[in-house]
Amino acid sequence: MIKRIDFSFRANIDIIISYEFYASIRLNLGEEFLNELSDCFKKIQSNSESFIIIENKFRQIVVKKFPFIILYEICSDKIVILKVFHTSQNPKKKFK
Repeated sequence: MIKRIDFSFRANIDIIISYEFYASIRLNLGEEFLNELSDCFKKIQSNSESFIIIENKFRQIVVKKFPFIILYEICSDKIVILKVFHTSQNPKKKFK
């Protein structure tokens, strides 16, 4: 059974801010960013347990063309995207 994906408020904010940043740099770069995220979300949804557990029950996937990881949690009936984390940040902020 494929679980639905929900986004935390924090993840939504991360995506919006990052999209706006990339869109301001170059035409269509924001869309490329969203497409890469979409590919990751599809991978998570189809094979959620295959990605590494990094802290308790949290898992992550690396976004290929952009310096981000997606932090998520598998719940009984859904997958929750917790953060879209820029890898240049202090890694301790990943769980705050």
